Amino acid sequence: MTCNGQIGLEGSDAGLASVLESLEFCLKLRGSEASVLEDLAKAINLVHIRHDLVESGHALLNHAYRSQQEYERYS
Repeated sequence: MTCNGQIGLEGSDAGLASVLESLEFCLKLRGSEASVLEDLAKAINLVHIRHDLVESGHALLNHAYRSQQEYERYS
């Protein structure tokens, strides 16, 4: 970002721009880059955990579906 708060990269992703603007706001509000980065790391970690849980849930559902199909085939 430039000193005037605008994104310095042309054609940057709108989502990235939004995140950068939010980070800038947080820095002004909280005053500590370390605390903002720590909170961001925690949020990213939670997203990864939730993603892993969703993947595990899908794997369990797929296994249950295949087991049910196999059971019905032999019943």
